[in-house]
Amino acid sequence: IMRTSSGLGLRSEASNRFEKKLDPHLTIKAIKRFDELLSKITAIKTYFGIYDNYKRQERTRKIYLRPDKIKSILGESIKTETICKILTGLELKAIPFAGDTGPEENQAIEVTVPSIRFEDLEREIDLIEEIARIYGFENLKPSPPQIMLHGGRYSFAQKTLRKIRQNLCNAGFDEVINYSFISNEWISKTKLNSYCSYSNSVCILNPINEEFAYLRTSPMPLMIKNVQNNLNHDVKDIKIFEITKVYAYGQNSRVVSERNVLGVMLSGKAVKKSCHSQERIFDIYDAKAVIEMLAEQFYGNFACIDLQPGDFGFFHPSVSAEIIINSKPTGFMGKIHPFVLDGLDIKQDIFYTEIDLDAFIANIDRKIVFSPIPQFPSIDIDIALVMDREVKHFDIINEIKKSGTALLKSVRLFDIYEGKQIDEGKKSMAYSLTFSDEQRTLKDTEVDIIVKRIIENLSRKFGVFLRK
Repeated sequence: IMRTSSGLGLRSEASNRFEKKLDPHLTIKAIKRFDELLSKITAIKTYFGIYDNYKRQERTRKIYLRPDKIKSILGESIKTETICKILTGLELKAIPFAGDTGPEENQAIEVTVPSIRFEDLEREIDLIEEIARIYGFENLKPSPPQIMLHGGRYSFAQKTLRKIRQNLCNAGFDEVINYSFISNEWISKTKLNSYCSYSNSVCILNPINEEFAYLRTSPMPLMIKNVQNNLNHDVKDIKIFEITKVYAYGQNSRVVSERNVLGVMLSGKAVKKSCHSQERIFDIYDAKAVIEMLAEQFYGNFACIDLQPGDFGFFHPSVSAEIIINSKPTGFMGKIHPFVLDGLDIKQDIFYTEIDLDAFIANIDRKIVFSPIPQFPSIDIDIALVMDREVKHFDIINEIKKSGTALLKSVRLFDIYEGKQIDEGKKSMAYSLTFSDEQRTLKDTEVDIIVKRIIENLSRKFGVFLRK
């Protein structure tokens, strides 16, 4: 009644009365009391009866009260006689339950709840509350709860989130915390709806104001706003990240999904000019370095990171990519589109990386194994490979790992060259390969055989050949 009255905006005497769930049988009592007072005041005895057109409803219930339950809740044993006396004083009918053949002190009590208390006395615990109120809380002796307490622990996902946060802080990033709400204005300014996965924003039915009209589908817009606010305060070199939840409707569904995501944003100078170093501006490779750092930390040295082109309206079309780690889509990265920055009057480039932490954590399958310090020396081999410009580093390094057997411990790209000494349309990529065996010293001949097989496989699949 209260909800309907509020929804209609209609308050009446009837709604005020019946929303309190008053006993409908009180009507008869009120009429009889009125008849009694009328007869007393006028000295005229009325003989007419009462016509009641109200449907008959059973408004009594029986609740069985256990003394053991009372003791477990209140921490003290109360005599059955005292319990019955308290309940009888509250206009409840309380008698020992005849069907209980247990000891008298533990015998259940059958309590009949009348119509006047029908709405608020529904369960055994309601009766125990009434007994405690009348018995007196000051008469109950305090006692510690008889339960086993267990210390809380972080789940694997929680531990991983804490490690990610700590790693980014150690790398010099500042953490930002924004609201989970966003305005339609900022969604439009950052072209967030141009990406299909972010077009299903959840609208708030009763927002506080227009700034909180939607739930965020990505941390990117408000992180751009953080950069804008810092630039307005003359802070131009920015390295920030945010770990938060985002919300969106599922595909062909009105069910709201919730994900944990990491947003990383870079802008300004990566290195300031000094007597020891030259000035350097943040670029897309700094954004990629964040991904590599986290992948190496949680997936190990052999994490396979692939960057595939993607269609993102808020990124520069030539400087953006979808992130795939170990063949699983994990996020995306890129340079914020100049049109977006112009609309916000931001004069310097911004690079953004977003990682789906739920997918990132679910794909972690790295067991930490402690190994003794190697007793046998390793062999390092450097190879410079010439290939077509379209061949990707991801494909090359995966093939090297596949062909390198268990003796190959690490692969590292240390140089890329395009110039006069290389044919047009070609590029040279130099890799450092480390081989070792924990049981013996490797021979140069067996390493040469492995390297030869690697080059043959690369040549057959990608047309790669050694640079001379």
